[in-house]
Amino acid sequence: MGLLVAGGVAVAGTLIGTQLVSGAGESAESVFVSITPCRLIDTRSDPALNTGSRDEPIGGDEVATFNAHDGSDADSPCEIPSSATAIATNTVAVNPTARGFLTLFPGDVDNPGTANLNFVAGQAPTPNAANIPLAPDGSFNVFNAFGTVNVVIDVNGFYQPSSSIGAPGPQGPAGPAGPAGGTDTGHSVSSVDIAGSTGLNTSTAIGANGNPIISYYDSSNDDLRVAACTNPACTAATITPLDTTGDVGTDTSIAIGTNGNPTISYRDATNGDLKVAACTDPICTAATITSLDTGGSVGTDTSIAIGANGNPTISYRDIANGDLKVAACINPACTAATITPLDSAGDVGTDTSIAIGANGNPTISYRDIANGDLKVAACTNPACTAATITSLDTAGTVGRYTSITIGANDNPIISYYDGSNGDLKTAACTNPACTAATITPLDTAGTVGAFTSITIGANDNPIISYYDTSNGDLKTAACTNPACTAATITSLDTAGTVGLGTSIAVGVDTKPVIAYLDDVNGDLKVAVCGNATCASYTGRNR
Repeated sequence: MGLLVAGGVAVAGTLIGTQLVSGAGESAESVFVSITPCRLIDTRSDPALNTGSRDEPIGGDEVATFNAHDGSDADSPCEIPSSATAIATNTVAVNPTARGFLTLFPGDVDNPGTANLNFVAGQAPTPNAANIPLAPDGSFNVFNAFGTVNVVIDVNGFYQPSSSIGAPGPQGPAGPAGPAGGTDTGHSVSSVDIAGSTGLNTSTAIGANGNPIISYYDSSNDDLRVAACTNPACTAATITPLDTTGDVGTDTSIAIGTNGNPTISYRDATNGDLKVAACTDPICTAATITSLDTGGSVGTDTSIAIGANGNPTISYRDIANGDLKVAACINPACTAATITPLDSAGDVGTDTSIAIGANGNPTISYRDIANGDLKVAACTNPACTAATITSLDTAGTVGRYTSITIGANDNPIISYYDGSNGDLKTAACTNPACTAATITPLDTAGTVGAFTSITIGANDNPIISYYDTSNGDLKTAACTNPACTAATITSLDTAGTVGLGTSIAVGVDTKPVIAYLDDVNGDLKVAVCGNATCASYTGRNR
């Protein structure tokens, strides 16, 4: 990564809100250049206001691409040279129609999945400072999660390469000692991988040795990484860059095979393929890597589970066709698979999650983008070549960040995000095929429920990890009954902006283990709860 100078201090990476992201063309060192504030982008259609290449709002789940370099748009008064690697902005959301957020990122990298500006429907325009890194051609992307929103971007400076960064000043005097800490809450939080900007798209399982093992994306190097914890609390881990060929490792999912070795599904963004890494040892220091589906642009939103025959089954999205697809591996190493387009009705198949039912057949939760619904596909055979498809929740814009598990009653239960209301919801299926469900808004305090992950706790009740967007916290919801109609809500990590990309598993000691992203520092973090319900901080019942 490059260096940015802020307040006389060189810091690693390129700042984007609170997220460190590096553009592909970023220089080794950069210095900030202040300019007279100017309007670069105004997407409002009024000719008296419109500036830039777009004159309409950005739609829900849409990425709009703009260019910052001088001369790219004759309407803009901004003079930003082609040497600029990032711009310092005030970014404003105007007339949002739904609760949502914007993500600002370079034009040549994948969406990091972070929020730079949050808003609610009808909110008055509120400026938010954000440094936006640029691709080498000056392009950058603006992603809008939900509803429609106009965007105004004013620039007050830019970063460009420099070879004359001054030495840091002398160290100041030490401050007074802080107050004594409080009583130990019983849970542990560890920064497991701090090398660069890591920890995106986590997936967690408990290994054959009883220690957690985590797959995730290293966005600094565009690699698939694995962290094999050396103890149940995951205070240390063996870190392995498992696949470094091109831009690989987003959309990861991990499961432990019958041989005790992990298998990981993920996306090859360079080639637009679905890939699988079948680890050759329990801590995954090496793997057999297979490009499993190379038919067009595929392999996002992957989820993996091990079938009753010991072979993995993977759900994922076919971007080119807007379909939900399934790859049923024909052997434990998943060197080949039966590929089935399972749902091709409209634009579907994002946010997939898969679990194997008591009958040995997979069940998949996913999002119907076209209708904004939560859908479920209950496969009618172990290879999932056919399924019963149900639109389970159709109230508003729902179904993002789904996660599915099989309850103690053999019925699936799903956690997901209600984008219309900014809530965490659960759908407890009333039968194994999940043709109907009990729908519960489980946490409605602010904008909550992104990046959900669900598993069954030691008490046979579900437990969910998720992100509190309003406060930038990692939260858990420990359900008080199998249908999860109520839960004990706990803010588990509140240090900075944490809790994006969560994944949860229950350790051999019955304590939940959660992997997630520390967005401020770009680190992989792991929280191990102090008890089976994660209620070691003061929570509240809902």
